[in-house]
Amino acid sequence: MPGAPDREVPIPVRRFQGTMLAMDPAFVPPGFVTRCENWVPALTLVLSKRLGSAPWQRLPEPGRVDPIVYCSGSDGTRYLYCVANDQLYVSINDAPITTVTNGAFAAGPTEDLRYGAAAVGDTLYVGNDVDPIKQIPLGGAAVDLVPLALLDDTGQVPTPIPDELARVLAGTYSFRWATYNASTQRWTKVGPVRTVTTAGSGRQRLGFQAPTVALGTGELYHLFLAGVDQEIEGAHDQTPAGLPASGGADQFALWDDPAVESAVVPIPSTVVRYGAHLVAHRGRLWGAGGLDATARRVWATNVLVPGLEQSLFNQGLFFPAGAVTPDLGDPVTALAVATLSSTNRSPTSPLGIMTEQSTWLYFGDPLDDPTAQLVQVSDEVGCIGDRTVASTPLGVLFCGKRSVYLLTPQQAEPKDVGWPIEPAIRQIPVPERTRCWAIYHRGFYKLALVPPGGDEPTQEWWLDLRRGLADPPSWWGPHTTPGYSAATRAPNHPAEEDRAWAAQDSSVAFFVLLDQVDRYTDPVGPRSGGQWNVAHWNVDQWAQEVAQPIVSRLTTADMDGGAPLTPKIAKRARVVANVFESTSLGITVTADHTYGVAGTLNVPMASGDVWETAVWDSASWAMQTWILSEFECPVPEPRGRLFSSTLTHVDPTSCDLRDFELRVQPSSRETR
Repeated sequence: MPGAPDREVPIPVRRFQGTMLAMDPAFVPPGFVTRCENWVPALTLVLSKRLGSAPWQRLPEPGRVDPIVYCSGSDGTRYLYCVANDQLYVSINDAPITTVTNGAFAAGPTEDLRYGAAAVGDTLYVGNDVDPIKQIPLGGAAVDLVPLALLDDTGQVPTPIPDELARVLAGTYSFRWATYNASTQRWTKVGPVRTVTTAGSGRQRLGFQAPTVALGTGELYHLFLAGVDQEIEGAHDQTPAGLPASGGADQFALWDDPAVESAVVPIPSTVVRYGAHLVAHRGRLWGAGGLDATARRVWATNVLVPGLEQSLFNQGLFFPAGAVTPDLGDPVTALAVATLSSTNRSPTSPLGIMTEQSTWLYFGDPLDDPTAQLVQVSDEVGCIGDRTVASTPLGVLFCGKRSVYLLTPQQAEPKDVGWPIEPAIRQIPVPERTRCWAIYHRGFYKLALVPPGGDEPTQEWWLDLRRGLADPPSWWGPHTTPGYSAATRAPNHPAEEDRAWAAQDSSVAFFVLLDQVDRYTDPVGPRSGGQWNVAHWNVDQWAQEVAQPIVSRLTTADMDGGAPLTPKIAKRARVVANVFESTSLGITVTADHTYGVAGTLNVPMASGDVWETAVWDSASWAMQTWILSEFECPVPEPRGRLFSSTLTHVDPTSCDLRDFELRVQPSSRETR
């Protein structure tokens, strides 16, 4: 009758809090949902359709891209490096991607080599488990950090020659020959240490004949000679201009004491390091890798002073033999600087070291530091792969075998912040764990997982950190995406704030720009096309883009209106939405996870009027507003104690959700 109380009981869902998988749907806290696929919270906390991606560039050939590294030089130049098919590529200032000179890695004994990369100053280092680490001056050619090869100095002849004008002191002189490549500006080989002794009486000069072995392109011989009765470590270059291979005549003569102002003799080192995991910390390059017991230790270089890296390497001091941690018992899976902020440059912070089931903190410096110590903070929590490590304003986040954890500099167990999505993490196929990755982008820790039965990370979970870490943590997902193999970001890109790239393997490997404004599709293949105007004065290109619309789907928790045992009848579902184009939402209302009904929630665009009366400039205006849309459950209505609803949006247009409400009516008849 008119004025009678409404028998329908509203069950609202507003101020969406996140996705909860770790609880039974009946126990999920208010505001949480059980699925939030391709919906993310805007800054105003309303749910918005996830933004799509835009094609960017492609590689010259197909291949799985991993990793991608963004870095900027001290002069402001931007570099985007990546590895695909064991080849290093670079894009400079967003120019087309090109191969890096000498950037090819030898094919390894394993099919899926893991590559580590880190920049120290204006130098990038890239390595894996089997190949020598490559040193790349930003924008330059790659150089392998390998011990100097032994030089075959056949044909070299030292000869004391009587000469009353010479002032060479009598005694024994140590010397060795070396070859220098002018194009790479590196020493390539060094010969054995040899000696020559002058006569005890009379004056003599020392004549040296260079080796007769043919040289490679761009190479010359250099003679390193120490002072009288001195060790070879004190030798200096006596032929700065270099010498060609000897033709049989003396090519250099020493008339006085050896020169000491020239280059110091290269000292070959026997220390070999591998870098499947690399990180820059305290002015050093830290790494781990290898296929044997070396994978269970972390090593460090000497302090790398910009511009003096080559001098360190020439002296055999680049990889100090003693700069290595004790055996950790298991292969290292990740390295990270354990800070309380998003920076990676915190010299006072410890270095986080993770295996699959343990976490360690290394305090201090690896050389000549009596306070240095290695502390194990967990024997249960580890990291499945270094690609899941990301520095955030709250500390370092990484994915373990069961959850996501927060690592801080304190000597404490890593904090479990991924427990709401623990079931999804546990379902990652064990052989594919290393393919998961994460980045910190626009306030979210974005974690890409390989779903059950898959082999590429096509499922993403986003942790909202824009207002700190909530309790429970605010996770959103699972977002369904193409199988991106790797991603990286540029926080201060001139074309876009916090730009992010991802790579995808198709007929050719190609890159996309993530989260692009007003795009609600994801490319699933590279752009293809050709010339559509054949006149040379008017040649143009056409391109066809293969993309799939983003389908957004939200499933509520079980809704009981505070009366879990009371039978009810679902009557209506209502939603408040905001759109820029008329669209619709599919809705399904299910009772007790059995019987359900489906329908449509139409969300029209607000109507407007003509704002310019001139025909040539006619347009319509409309006021954007929130629209209430309602769905009435058809007969027979769902009857049960608990109800869940699923909202689906398939159109490639924007759609924001603010409120959802299910209206039920208590029933006196029990359900069965």
